[in-house]
Amino acid sequence: MPAEVELIPTSMESAISFLKNKVVTWEQKGIQLRVAFPSLEEGIDFLVQLTKNGGARYLSLEAPSFEKLIIRIITSGSEEKLKSSNEKKNN
Repeated sequence: MPAEVELIPTSMESAISFLKNKVVTWEQKGIQLRVAFPSLEEGIDFLVQLTKNGGARYLSLEAPSFEKLIIRIITSGSEEKLKSSNEKKNN
């Protein structure tokens, strides 16, 4: 599940130095950085490291497929309950 972080770091030099050592896609627009991660977990790990290395004045974390995942889990859970209920009725 991919994640995207937009931030304004407290220290731009520190943030860029950190990003150059990571294998992630990122871009700088003025004082704002946009960073893409292949997974939500990697995005959260980045935020933890960012906090340890000076923090950010602005921060936004988006994981658009997160909502789809929750809906899929809820839907599959409902389908399993319906299937189980129908099997009990047939027995």
